[in-house]
Amino acid sequence: MDSRQIATAFVSWGNGLLASICAVDGKRYFKLTLLTGPCGHVVYLLPGTHQLNILYRAGGSSGAATIPIRVEAGKTYHVVGTIVSVEGTRVRVATSVNTMSQGFALADKDIYPAYYANGYRQSLRINPEDAK
Repeated sequence: MDSRQIATAFVSWGNGLLASICAVDGKRYFKLTLLTGPCGHVVYLLPGTHQLNILYRAGGSSGAATIPIRVEAGKTYHVVGTIVSVEGTRVRVATSVNTMSQGFALADKDIYPAYYANGYRQSLRINPEDAK
C-alpha cells in the first residue's frame, strides 16, 4: 500500500518511560524485538478512528492505557506518555497525541532518542513500505 494512503503512529522511549504499542482496535500487535518483547513501537493505520493499547514501563513498575486516536492518511502521530505517579509496581501515565509536521520522516532516533543523543550512532529512516 502507498505510504500516502496510511497514517503512522509511534511511541518512543525517553525520560525514564518505556512505551510499546501492544494492540490496535483490540487486535494484539505482535512484533518481537530485542528490547520490548512482544510489542512494537510503530503501527501503520488506515484513516479513521482507532484504539491503541499502550504498555508503559518505568523501572520495575508498569501500566497500560487504551487511547482513541483519529488519524489521516499521510500523517505521522507521536503518542507521548508522561509519568503522573509511581505507586509500587504500578505507574500512572497521562497520554497525549502530537501530530508531526508535514514532511516529517520517522527515524530510529525518534523511537530511542537517548540512544542517539550523543551523535555517534547513525539513525536510519523508518520506511512504511518496508513493513511486512
